[in-house]
Amino acid sequence: MRQRWRGTWGTVLRGRVRTVLCLLALAVGAGAQAQPALLQQVMNMSPAEREALMRQYGISPQDAAALLREQGVQVPSGTGARGAGEEDEAAGGMGPGGGFGAGGFPGLEQESAEQREMRRFLILQQLEDAARSRETGELGPVEYGNRYGLQVFRRETDAVQGLDNVPVPEDYRIGPGDVFLVSLYGTEARAHQLEVRREGWIDFPALGPVNVAGVTFAEARELIRAKIEAEMIGVQAAITLQQLKSIRIAVTGEVERPGIYVVPSLASVIQVLAVAGGPTDVGSLRRIRLVGGEEVRTLDLYADLVFGEAGEILALRPGDTLHVPAVEGAAEVQGAVRRPAVYEVVAGETLGDLLRMAGGLAPGASAKDVVLRRYRGDGTQEVSAVNLSRGTGGRDTALADGMLVRVPRASDFRERVVEVRGEVTVPGLREWRPGLRLSDLFPDPRRDLRVDRADLDIGLIVRRDPERRTLT
Repeated sequence: MRQRWRGTWGTVLRGRVRTVLCLLALAVGAGAQAQPALLQQVMNMSPAEREALMRQYGISPQDAAALLREQGVQVPSGTGARGAGEEDEAAGGMGPGGGFGAGGFPGLEQESAEQREMRRFLILQQLEDAARSRETGELGPVEYGNRYGLQVFRRETDAVQGLDNVPVPEDYRIGPGDVFLVSLYGTEARAHQLEVRREGWIDFPALGPVNVAGVTFAEARELIRAKIEAEMIGVQAAITLQQLKSIRIAVTGEVERPGIYVVPSLASVIQVLAVAGGPTDVGSLRRIRLVGGEEVRTLDLYADLVFGEAGEILALRPGDTLHVPAVEGAAEVQGAVRRPAVYEVVAGETLGDLLRMAGGLAPGASAKDVVLRRYRGDGTQEVSAVNLSRGTGGRDTALADGMLVRVPRASDFRERVVEVRGEVTVPGLREWRPGLRLSDLFPDPRRDLRVDRADLDIGLIVRRDPERRTLT
């Protein structure tokens, strides 16, 4: 039942479960309040998906565009909020213009203030339902090109810039092209720049050659220091690497720009991949092979990209080949997880591993109603339910290529509450109790209502029937 009051605060809220109280003011710029973050999902949909949802919920494009803007949602210009009779562009997919407010909403002038507020409230409810419906829609295919981690390589950047200025690790392997800076002090003070020659030695003036090829930076430093202390009395040395050699790396397989690249010797596998444009939409992020002679090493980038862990560091050597094979499997997580996305999966991983990649279940997730979609051998789909709230049994489910996991949110059913919206100082939920009156909710109208904006002559009490799911 809709009720209208004029300055009367004794109205009893005869509530059943799910009673909702809405105070919808008519001041300029006011209106029914919704959840902007949720409504923003409507604009994040593709134009075709958005148009289908509008049609499904019976929402006109002009009504939707105007109310989305009113709720603080970014709606592209030229998207359904123009004056009546103006042509609207298809950009954004909201359809022809019509707008809301002056010149919009055909027939709005004939509506009463109460009818207009009820209409705005109902449209906002429909928009919220449309946004939520994305969590229960069709189970589409898993797109390899949307895998988590690929976005790292889609940004234009100089991946190896500045590597000459980073500290040299102690286990760095010395090779031709590296340049030592040896600063002597004591009875003799001078500095020498000594380049490692092709044969692997440096030519130290007055001391002769020192072979440093293939040893680590720490070992080479001790060799040079021992040579100086043995043959130069009263002289000590500070030894650093002034310039690092460049190495040639071949990048092959499923990368955007395969080829041979000259990179700094401290470049990592991720940096070399970035120089080559990164893996393609079907290139693996978790089975990258680094081939050097007869040795083959494998790297899983998810240790860094997903978990932020310092995985095994594979040092690049001159002549190495970096090969990116095709992805073997991917699974998608949707719904109430902290990081919904498509993730590359490898043999032996389980549903628990996939949920860890997704950051775990989000607050409000319904762990007992998780839905799995997988493909059978004949290409048909199989949908099953998994209860993750009972120990770890469900989390041990083996993953398969193309699997889609949907984690629904728990019901937002709320008992014994009323909800206050509109031009009030503290909107939100209140506890309902028998005999609750408007005067209990707003004991001091000057403090509890935005009296400078609210129209105190008009208010709506909207009740939702919990069984029929209808508003009265």
